[in-house]
Amino acid sequence: MSSKSVNYFFMGMVVISVLFALLAFKTWNPSKEYDLQPDKALTHFHVDQCQFVKNRVTVSGWALVGGEKHIKTDVYLEQEDGKYTKMFTRHTSRPDVSSYFDSGNLYDLSGFKAAQRVNSMPSNTALKIKIVSKITNGDVYSASYICE
Repeated sequence: MSSKSVNYFFMGMVVISVLFALLAFKTWNPSKEYDLQPDKALTHFHVDQCQFVKNRVTVSGWALVGGEKHIKTDVYLEQEDGKYTKMFTRHTSRPDVSSYFDSGNLYDLSGFKAAQRVNSMPSNTALKIKIVSKITNGDVYSASYICE
């Protein structure tokens, strides 16, 4: 192989690497906005932590709908225009919630942790989030929360 061919091959691999990195970034940091409509009121929830540090918003807590073992909970971050960005949310084990409500292990999977990178946030603005829980029959419950 000539050195010219090696150079072209190298440049092609650099371009592919950059495109792969951009694709991975877009996949992990979606910028899709949601216009959330009012749902049924989510009355049983608690936010343990909600903070903004170094362009990253993190939220943790629990949410439950009475009598429902499995619910899907997502956390959304409100933008200045009133629309919401869905945060990366995962479920966590919270046996303390089941214990508090004296329900065996019914609410052990009621915990959540959510995180999202943001470009900037004014220091004097409180973080506004929406916790949305969907139960197995399709009903959606939501609650707004202001992190101060």
